[in-house]
Amino acid sequence: MTKNIIVIGRTGSGKSTLANVLTNTSIFKEGSYGSSETENCQVGKVLSEIEKVIKSVKELSKVLLVVDNNSFTEGEKEIFKLLESVLGNEIDKYTTIVRTNFVNFEDENSCAEDSKFLIEEITKFSISFTSCKVIHMDNPSINISESSKNAEKLINLNKQTREESRKKLLENLKEERCQIAMEENERFETIESPTEEIGKGKLKCQIL
Repeated sequence: MTKNIIVIGRTGSGKSTLANVLTNTSIFKEGSYGSSETENCQVGKVLSEIEKVIKSVKELSKVLLVVDNNSFTEGEKEIFKLLESVLGNEIDKYTTIVRTNFVNFEDENSCAEDSKFLIEEITKFSISFTSCKVIHMDNPSINISESSKNAEKLINLNKQTREESRKKLLENLKEERCQIAMEENERFETIESPTEEIGKGKLKCQIL
């Protein structure tokens, strides 16, 4: 069985980093410490592309909405409203929020408090939304100059943090096979890598 997942979010929210963490690769170019490596484009065009992809995916399993703050930008609000229009009353069932850059992602109380705040924020601009799952992650940069002080130590530490985030996310992707469609403007890349955590199948990531 193939599990079809769409990953969306505004430019700079951490989708490329999430793709690398999830697939345990470095194929997607990441920015350093929050800078974005994706292109900016008109909001209307992005929303149109997102809608097209969502409607084209057969047997959709999950939409991962990536945010890096507990307050929503106007663009993120528009994306969420689009999900509401496409998914209707099933938005709660199909949507999971991935909260990136959350240093205390392993602390249950901190995650619960932030989740509550995020849900409350959504209900301020959503008509039908009631609740959804929130996954907290921290994927610090490993693009650190070798000339930096303690660079090797910091890189190894950040790799360990990313691996813990990966384990947490993969708990939600335990089907035998998993297909990930990732929305980022007009670029397109595809990789396949074996992932023991989700069985003998392959994890397919696409960045548009």
